[in-house]
Amino acid sequence: MKKRDIILLANLGVTNITNHDLEPANAYKVVKFRKELNAALEALGKDEEALRKDAGIEDAQAFDDELKALRDNNERTEEQNKRLEEMEAQLKRFVDLRAEWLNEDVVLACNTMPYAEWHKLQNENKEFGPQKLDILSGYVEDTLEGVLWAAPEE
Repeated sequence: MKKRDIILLANLGVTNITNHDLEPANAYKVVKFRKELNAALEALGKDEEALRKDAGIEDAQAFDDELKALRDNNERTEEQNKRLEEMEAQLKRFVDLRAEWLNEDVVLACNTMPYAEWHKLQNENKEFGPQKLDILSGYVEDTLEGVLWAAPEE
């Protein structure tokens, strides 16, 4: 699994899935998985902050505000143009560092459950959240194969 997968799983709401319909041993695997996912997400947040600093961005909000103000100013001075170029170079460095970083592998220390239990978990969470999304299918199912669930023996 890649670091970008951790972020996407969290953004899709996977950290909030329920596990009421599973056998206790497999329900616990879901609890452990959620804890691992949350811990990985927290670590990624700290890593991303370090990437910003490596790119020379100390305060992300202040940086974004200043960059927007400079870009919106159509009557920049030469000094402001120089600052804008500097900031755009910093932003490009951050974007490049982040793109490389997001492609790095990450391992979650959790155990897989049988596919039959995974299927129960999918059914329990098939109308997840206010939009009633089937969040454990498609990309999420593919990503979590071998992480949270194991393919049945053929």
